Amino acid sequence: PVAVLLHCCRSFRASSCLRPAADSRCECGGRARRCLRDAWGLRCLDCQGNTEGRHCERCKDGFYQQGAQLSCTPCSCNPTGSVSNTCDSRGRCSCKEGVSGDKCDLCPDGPMGAEGCARTERILGV
Repeated sequence: PVAVLLHCCRSFRASSCLRPAADSRCECGGRARRCLRDAWGLRCLDCQGNTEGRHCERCKDGFYQQGAQLSCTPCSCNPTGSVSNTCDSRGRCSCKEGVSGDKCDLCPDGPMGAEGCARTERILGV
């Protein structure tokens, strides 16, 4: 079993947390109030702002970091027009074939169907 010690991050004060030793610092980027000492060092607990990781260093799936903001912004990909709910660092989603727009919500030639943009075909009269 690994010994568990809770520490408060330096920028937060709470009576329920222990003050970390001088050589121990929670490196959570201001995104968590507590950390846990495990076999690999200090790990942040309860990452805020839709972040995750040992040091709250990355956005959760479905979120992206906009500039220097501490929190992550939802991708908000259109579920019908996008391949998944993940996006790039600018918030642009991966679209299904024929679908466009940063959020995969635009069809140039008609309505969006279950598989993306529906192609509208005109039937010519004889």
